[in-house]
Amino acid sequence: MINVESKNLFYLTESGYGLRETLFYSLFFHLQVYKTREDMLHALPFISDGAISLDGGVIKASGVFSLGNR
Repeated sequence: MINVESKNLFYLTESGYGLRETLFYSLFFHLQVYKTREDMLHALPFISDGAISLDGGVIKASGVFSLGNR
């Protein structure tokens, strides 16, 4: 979980970009999000850098991991 103080949410870089366009994009731009683990596993051939599902599934380049209760 990333917790950013609200006073820091509105800073802009010299080129006019905020946190969303800089920090968060660079951290998560390849991450794919799926509703369920089943949906994520169906998409496995198309996942290159990692994916998460809203029910707690996680896929990394090195393998498949499950987090949370089903």
